[in-house]
Amino acid sequence: MNIWLFGSVCFIGFIFINLVFGTIYFVCGADFLGISNELSTIDRFLESFFFSCQTLTAVGYGLLAPTNNLVSSIASFEAFFGLMSFAVITGLLYARFSKPRAHLQFSKQAIIRPFKEGKALMFRMAT
Repeated sequence: MNIWLFGSVCFIGFIFINLVFGTIYFVCGADFLGISNELSTIDRFLESFFFSCQTLTAVGYGLLAPTNNLVSSIASFEAFFGLMSFAVITGLLYARFSKPRAHLQFSKQAIIRPFKEGKALMFRMAT
């Protein structure tokens, strides 16, 4: 997978996970996050989605906060899931760039000759 596809998959996964958790917060009741009921349904869902983004990335702007145990538990699980998923993505990204690549060249002829009271196989090697 090339780097652009990898980045796209990570971004789409990020949006999908936040949509899932945002929907869970919205279904539990946006008022449990301190979101006003005076907002339209779309605005309340967007606020739930953005709260999910803040929780998943551990940004936590502080504008919204869970006000009951159920929503707090969901937010705690999401924060844990976010930390673990970013750790996995970081490991995968590091593994992509840290692959060892050997660019060695060897001589076409090798020789056997006396060396330190014995014989040795000798050849040239270059990087």
